[in-house]
Amino acid sequence: MIDLPPARRQLTWNARQLMARRGLDRRDLRDALESVGITLSYSQVCRLVSDQPGRLSLQFLEGLITVLGCTPGELIREHSGPVTKPARPAPIDMQSPRFDFPDDEDTP
Repeated sequence: MIDLPPARRQLTWNARQLMARRGLDRRDLRDALESVGITLSYSQVCRLVSDQPGRLSLQFLEGLITVLGCTPGELIREHSGPVTKPARPAPIDMQSPRFDFPDDEDTP
């Protein structure tokens, strides 16, 4: 029988922070990745920076940490504890006004 840990690990994707540390914008990152043999479209780079990828190849990981000048552990941070989903914002009630403005007739 396999002994599983009591809680899954939570991972944080730090590409945006590492890019900022190196002074790279999205176009710089795309060009730098291309120089190490990884070709991505601008929209793919935007998703890479904005969202945590569901999967990535070792070749891509190697290229990314080379370009960002970091270790895998700096790019992907591990946090122990229960996995939590981010809180969803409350839905906006489009039927009720957000601000109460005085009526013209109420103005002196």
